Order: sequence, then structure tokens, then C-alpha cells
Amino acid sequence: MSDDLNINENPRRRPYVSHDRYPIMVFGVGLILTVFTFFLTYFDVQDLLQQDYEYKSIGLTHELEDSLADLKYSIRTTGSIVRDSWQHTQDEQFLKDIVVKSNRDLEHFDHVFWLYQTEQSEMRLINLHINPSFGAHNVAMVSNQLDAIGLFVEEQNIVTIDRGRVVLDMPLFDELVKVVERTEQYRFFAFMQPLQKGNMQAGVIVGIANIHNIMAETALASRYNLATLLIEDNATGTPLFTLNRDIPESEIFDQSELERRIEMGHGSWRLNASFMTTDHVSFTQTMPWIVLLSGFCLSIVGVFIARNTSGQEQVLEKINAELEQKNYQLEDQITEKQRLNSALTLSEFENRAIIDSVSEIISEITPEGEIKTLNAAWEAITGFSQEQFVGTDLFAALHPQDQDRQRKELQMMVSGQKHNTRSIASIRSMDGTFRTVEISLSFLKGLDQKNRRVVATIMDIEERRRAEKALHEAEQKYRTIVENAAGGIFQLTPEGLYLSANPALARLLGYDSPEDVLRKG
Repeated sequence: MSDDLNINENPRRRPYVSHDRYPIMVFGVGLILTVFTFFLTYFDVQDLLQQDYEYKSIGLTHELEDSLADLKYSIRTTGSIVRDSWQHTQDEQFLKDIVVKSNRDLEHFDHVFWLYQTEQSEMRLINLHINPSFGAHNVAMVSNQLDAIGLFVEEQNIVTIDRGRVVLDMPLFDELVKVVERTEQYRFFAFMQPLQKGNMQAGVIVGIANIHNIMAETALASRYNLATLLIEDNATGTPLFTLNRDIPESEIFDQSELERRIEMGHGSWRLNASFMTTDHVSFTQTMPWIVLLSGFCLSIVGVFIARNTSGQEQVLEKINAELEQKNYQLEDQITEKQRLNSALTLSEFENRAIIDSVSEIISEITPEGEIKTLNAAWEAITGFSQEQFVGTDLFAALHPQDQDRQRKELQMMVSGQKHNTRSIASIRSMDGTFRTVEISLSFLKGLDQKNRRVVATIMDIEERRRAEKALHEAEQKYRTIVENAAGGIFQLTPEGLYLSANPALARLLGYDSPEDVLRKG
């Protein structure tokens, strides 16, 4: 009786557990952890893929915005060239040559022409650029519709404002013949830039373009693995470009359809895109199932070990710890990519902030002079946005008299004749004036000594030049007053030696020149 009481009242005695339950417990714990890790991995993978496609849509939008900004800037530059050149000569062939030579971005347009009204109120057209793919039929159609185009320009008040406009609804666009791809459809649109506010005789520069040319030249569809793409005007719903690849729905990522907007100044365009499932995406999507299969296999292995080591609690605890560690490692592998991406983004942001805080323009250019990057000082000095000039020729922003000289300096440095260069030039401002700057070019080499990059540093010295000029003029004025004064003017040291003297003092003292006074006094 006393023995029974001791057994029941002993608080340290562990209840008996059959060894047959250990395999079931191991399998249950492993299955729970496996299912939990599967769902955690699944949602993390979906979130990662969603972020990846969002980054793709942002990159696609930015590239299209940059290309459209280049087109807009090209038309504005063409207007400036035409306005300045036509005042000196009315030679049409010369005008075409200088426009094409000074503006390489015209090749992205289908047709660029200058439309103006003669003194006899007749519409006249001068072709500045024709893309061979546009076709002679379309060129002839534009020429035959001069009066209609002129009437449209007047009705839309294009020349009443001194800035360009994007036109989508010109009636001529419905009649132009386009080459329709099997998977693509597009509509023409135009950039219009008046040469002089309110003056139809000065005319407008008209550049007809389409999104298909931009997509084809930059291979955007292939680079971003686009499945579908729709670009339309946000206000009117007018479709500007449609891409529908003939691929099965199973090859399209079901969460990749995203909407973005492209700001066009007077309005905006809506962009809807969906993306194909790449091999990388397919592999990433299989990771949760790999986790599930791995966890299930590990659970089976745990059961086998538990069955062969029945009753050994330490072995069971080790197996469970290993199972948890494996599952956490799989989870860490997925989340590590997110952490690295965040760290990289933060580092790029901090480095960019440091460069943007410098007052001089810092730009990375190619050995051919193409701008790769710009800091915020570009906008402060020139007034132009960075996006307008990235991807363009740096020397095109300089005064025409400085362009060839600066290109020769760059080529001499690239060919090894110079290590770096420093020279004075004039750079164009947004208001049409030029500012005096000091341009320094130097090489940066990568760790492998192969990937050479050119760094251009541009310092604004306009105020310094003005100050130097004012100081020189003041010195000249002072010298003239002293030399022509009727009375003697001089400077002495504390010891009584002459430091300077004017001609009047020399005559008073009986010397032939001020130099004799300084030499003998």
C-alpha cells in the first residue's frame, strides 16, 4: 500500500510513453514544419516574382519615357536649327544637311518636315528627314494634304504657344499606310514645335513617329520578355501600340499584368503590360514544391531513424533539430535575396546623393562621347533635365565652335596621346544662352584594367570670367588715370624708395621717364 502511494506521489516520475509513438511524432512534427515552410516559401516566392515584374514594368516605362523625351528634344532642337539657319540662307539642301548632321535622333522618326505659310497664304512643306520604311506613298500623301494639315494646326492653336505638343488625332494618321506585324499594331502620332509664337509664316516642325520604331530599335519586347503590351492615351483611350504574342496562357505569369503611366506634358499615356514566364521564373516557382518534397523526404528519413532507434530521445531531438535547421536554411535562402537587394538599393541611393551634392557637373561618358550618367549639377547649371541628355552626345550641348575641338581632345586621350585634358568651352543653357565652363576629361580604369571609362567634370566659371574681366578693366582705367594725370603721383617704401611714379612726376623731377625715377631714386 505504501509502495503505491510513493509511485503516485512522485512528481519527477515521467509517464510511460510507448516507443511505437516516436515515429508518428517525428512524422507529424516534420509534416507540420514542411507544410508551414511550403506556404511561407510559396508566398515569399510569389512576392519576389511580383516585385521582379514591377521592376521590369518600371524599367520598361522609364525606357519608353526616355525615348519619347529624346524625340521631343530632337524636334525642339530641329526647330532651333531651322530658325537660325534659315535666317542666313534659304538653301533647302543646305538646311537638310545641317539638320541631319546636327541631330542624329531624327532617324527615330518616320517623317520630319517644316510646314509654313507663304506671304501668298499658301502652305509650303520642306522635307527634312524621311525614314525609308515610311514609304514614298505616305510621303506623297503628306504632301497632298498640306492644306488640311495647315487647317488642323490653326484649329488646334499650335502656333499660339511657344512650346511643342504631342498630337494624336490628326486626320492624316487614319490614311497613312503602315506595315502591320503579325503580333503588333500601332498608330502614328506627331510632335509639333512652333518656330515663332503666333506666327504661322514661321511655321512648325512636324515629326511623325510611332511606338513600333522605338520597340524595334531598342528590342524592348525581347529584353523584357513581354507577352502583351497596350499603350493608349489616358484621356481619349486612343490605342497607340498593341503587342499580343501568340503564346499559351500557361507561359504568361498570372500576376505580371501591371499598369503604368507615361507623362507627356499635356497629358499621359497608359501602359498595360504582361510578361512571359522565363526559365528563371519557372525554376523559382518550383522552389516551394522542392521545399515540400525535401521536407516530406526528411520526415520519412526521420521516421526510419526513429523506428531504428526506438526510445532514444536524444536521437529524436537531434533529428527534429536537423529538420528545423534545414527548413530555416531553405527559408533563409529565399529571404537573403530580398536583403541583398535592399542593401544594394540603399548603397546606390547613398552614392547618388553624394555625387548630386557636388556643385560641378560630373558625367560618365563613353570613348565616343555618349553620356551615360549625370549628377544634379547638370540641371542647376544648364537648366535641362538629366533625362533629356542621358544617352546623347555630350559635345552636342556645347557651342558649335567648341564641338570639334573637344571631340579631338577626347580622341587624343582615348588614343593614348594624353592622360587627361582640361580646356575652356561654352555650354548651352535652357534659355538659349551659353555659359563659360571648364571641361576636364580623364580616364577611370576597372580592376581588370580593361573596362576604361571616361569621366567628364564641368565647372561653371562664368562668374569668375566676368569678375576677371571687370578687374582687368578697373586696372586699365586706374593706369590710364595715373599716366595722364597733370600732377605727380608716386608710391614710396618706408625707407623712401620709389615703388611707382607717373610721367608727370618724372618731368617735375627732371627725368626723361618714370623708369629713370625708379632706377635713380
